[in-house]
Parts: sequence; C-alpha cells; structure tokens
Amino acid sequence: MTTRIRTFSPLGLLALAACGSDSNGSGGPVIGNVVKGPLANALVFADADNDGEFDAGETSVRTGSDGGYSIDNPNGYTLVVTTDENTIDSSSGQIISGLTMKAGPNAGVITPLTGVALDAGDTAALAAALGLPTDTDFATFNPYGADVDPAAALAYEKVTQSIMASAQIVGAALEANGDAAEGAGLTAAFNAIIAEVSAAAEAGETEFDAEALTSGALESAGTLDADVVAKVASQVAAVATAIDEVEDLDPATTLDAFSSASAVAGQYDMGGLDAADADVDTLITNKAPTDVALDNATVEENESGAFIGALAVTDAEGAEQAFTYALGGADADLFTITRDGDLYLADGVALNFEAQETYAITVTATDAGGKSVTKALTVTATGVDEATEGENDADGGDFSVVGDTLTVADGDELYGMFTDDDNTINGGDAGDFASHSYQWTRDGDDIAGATSSSYTVTEDDLGADIEVVVTLTDQQGNATTSEVSFGEAFAEPLIKVAVGADVMAGIEGFKAEVAASEEKLDDFGDRVSSAIETFNAAVGDDDPDLAVTSS
Repeated sequence: MTTRIRTFSPLGLLALAACGSDSNGSGGPVIGNVVKGPLANALVFADADNDGEFDAGETSVRTGSDGGYSIDNPNGYTLVVTTDENTIDSSSGQIISGLTMKAGPNAGVITPLTGVALDAGDTAALAAALGLPTDTDFATFNPYGADVDPAAALAYEKVTQSIMASAQIVGAALEANGDAAEGAGLTAAFNAIIAEVSAAAEAGETEFDAEALTSGALESAGTLDADVVAKVASQVAAVATAIDEVEDLDPATTLDAFSSASAVAGQYDMGGLDAADADVDTLITNKAPTDVALDNATVEENESGAFIGALAVTDAEGAEQAFTYALGGADADLFTITRDGDLYLADGVALNFEAQETYAITVTATDAGGKSVTKALTVTATGVDEATEGENDADGGDFSVVGDTLTVADGDELYGMFTDDDNTINGGDAGDFASHSYQWTRDGDDIAGATSSSYTVTEDDLGADIEVVVTLTDQQGNATTSEVSFGEAFAEPLIKVAVGADVMAGIEGFKAEVAASEEKLDDFGDRVSSAIETFNAAVGDDDPDLAVTSS
C-alpha cells in the first residue's frame, strides 16, 4: 500500500483570500474556496451529468494556493471537488489524494461537510451533531476567511480535521484488511464516516464523537474483528485529542497536530493490521519537518542523467536522521532522487532549453516518525550556444584518435581519447561530450571492469588483439559508436614467455662468460696476426712462396 497523505511546508504561504458568499449566481462566475485546510491545486468542476466524476466537456478549474476558485456555472450544476497527488492542504502540510467533496451550485465554500449539508434536510440538526452552532451556514462559512470569528473558525476546522483524520486512519485499515483496493481506502472511509454523521444528525445527537464515528464506519465498511475496530477507534481518539488541543489556525501551530493522522495511517501502509498496536502517542508528539531545500536548481541542457543538486531537510528533531524521498508534480518522470537526497535527471533524460525552460516538481521528505514535508520546486534548464556550431561530427561518427600507446609491456596503459571538431560550446573544448562510455575488449570479448578511458595491459593481453569501443554523445545530442584497435600500435609481436628467476640468473652468467671469451679471442687474434707479420718479414725476401696470409 502507498500512503495517500503527505506533508507540505505551510510556512510563508500567501494570505488567504476572503471567503466567497452565497451572492454567487447573479450571472457572473461562482467564486469561493475549497477548504480542508485551504486545498491548493484541487480540481473544481460543474457536474453536468451529476455522476460525481469529472467528464470531458465539463467546466473545470484548479484552485489557487489559498484554495480559491472562480468557475462559470450558468446552468446551476452541483459543484464537485476532487483531489490528486498534486493537491496540497496548507494547514496540515499534507498532500491529499483520492478525496471527493460536493456543494451547491452557488456555494462560496466547499468542505468535507458541504456535501452532507447539501443532502441534509435539517442543517441545524447536522450542526448540533457536530458540536457546532445550529445557525452554521455550511454553504458559505470559510474558517480561513478574512472576517470570520476566530473561535467559530477554530471549532469548525477542528471538526473537519477530526473527520478527515478518522477517514485517513480508517481508510488505511480498510486497505490493510483487503476491504478497499489500494488507493481507494480514503474515499470508502470518508463516505462511511459521513453516513455516520448523517445518522447522528437524524437521531438528534448533540455531541461530536470521533471515536464512535470511527467504530461505526469500520463496522459498516469493513470486516475487521471487534478488537481491531476498538484499537483503530482508540488511535483516532488520540489524534482527535491532539487536534482539539490546537489553539489557533496559524499553519505553524496546526502542522504537527493536523499531520498526525498521516503518520498513523502510514503505519498501516508499511506494517498492515499490526499497526493497530502501534504507539500512536510517539507518532503524534513527533515534530514534523518544516522545509526541504535544494542547493542548486539549474542544469545545462543536453546533459543526460546530470546531477542537479542536494536536498536539505529542516526538522526540529534533527536533520541528520534518515529521510525517505518521493517525487511528484507535472515533470516528476524526468527526475530521480537517490537514497541520500541527491536530485538527478532520470537515466537517459536530457533537458531541452529551446523546448521548455522550467520544470515543475514536488519533493516529499518523510522523517523516521512518519511525518513529512512537501516542497514545490522548479528546475531550470540553461541553454548552450548552439548557433555557432557547424556540422555535427558526432552525427557521422567522425572522431579522431588523439592518443594511444607505443609500448606494450605488462603494466603499460592504452588510451582511447577522441575529439569532435565542432564541439566547442560555452568555452568547452573538443573533448567535452554530454555523455560517453568505454568498453575494452580482448580478442573480441569484453574485459570485465575495463570501462574507463584508459586500460592497463596485463600478461593476459600479450599476443591478443585489444580494442576499445567508445559510445559518445556530443552537446547537440548526436551519438556515435567507434571502435579503435591497438594491434597496429604494437612495434613487434607480443609473445608471452614464462621464465623462472634461476633460469634468468643462468642466462646472465652465460652472457658474461661469452663476453669474456670474445675478449680472449680478440687478443688471441691480435697475437696470431703479429706472428704472421714477423714470419713474413723473415722469409718473404728469400722465398715469397713461403709467405703466410691471414685470410
């Protein structure tokens, strides 16, 4: 299972817009806010066929950072809100996915309670069952509006947050028990809890009880054993208590309490129904991280798989703990994050400055206690001066060897280095390729581990044909593969000879004896020549036929 609710840093958000009013419907657009905490980037649409699902052709709009929307609805259709992986609740710091809410055609606000109020015959009874003033106008009351009573706003939002906390935890339990498909638990739980709220209102109850709502929802929507139902309901009650202790709606105040349900739900995602025994008090008191920052957000175009920057998380309980990371946003598929928090372009991905300059992602960092922070980030591609580039040599594979070896002894290095004559961008030289790889071979077979630009010859290579296969992509994105053989560089055939040290010593001694013998032979030859000359001088005049030649 996957956790459906994660955390977004709410600090420093723009001031919230004033709530809309029921004066909508005078011919202009319907103006309002979506609130479960203000929901940014939620989809609001006019439900023309009243099926609760967004269909092609239906008028729609995404909410702003304050949850605000403005939508044309001249036909008076019911307004519906759906949330996905890009919808952020600024009060709890959570990403809310899989929630559907509805409201009347002219609603100035859409909350988890507007749908049940729309269907209720008596909104005063509904308000009483939720512990709210009986004159609460669910269609217009925005707890984050500019001029609302702070006490009324706090009471309303605590009820909403408690209902949603119950839905999160119950939904995770339903998924863990197989009563709901992965990703469908939140919707199933929310609908079951709203049904319990409606039943409480019809019964004339006047006290809001999150634990009782949870038990009823689990019994109606799931098949859990009674003891597990009791444990889950107890967890919801603990989270509801933490929510009830919140004293104002400042995001800095609400973050820890309003994000507690996410941490509890995450335990079911990881451990299944065993999470019913989890220590929720520890999860609730854990401080949520408040920010995640990227130390560099620019990358040069055409750099395939390039490193972009390192992430740093701000957490009151220590930024040195191990965080887990997740990517979201419109361009998430183009990026990847390592376990250590380094952001890279995905394998094989290179950005194109001319096609798109900025790329939108969200990064979620989750701490060891299950609370998270999500930050919207923008990565910017920087351009290169491609206008000065001539014909791309790389496209045709026209590379030239600029270095190899003329020696071939064991331990010598061979080099496979290449240039691309037109590859001189932004002051780079002809050896600056966007990407490159090397594979050295021996008699046509890959040499294990020999994947760098140089290779050190070993005894196994003597007498073999050594080649390097180089795959290069230049700065224009043109790729080629080239093979270079080093056989012709060898001055003489390479012969592998295994000779022991004692044999080598004998060879050296023999060489010395030969040299000494050659010296003695030279001396003997000189003496013979001298004797011949003396003999010839003595007999040559009397009888030339007796003269001796040295040949």
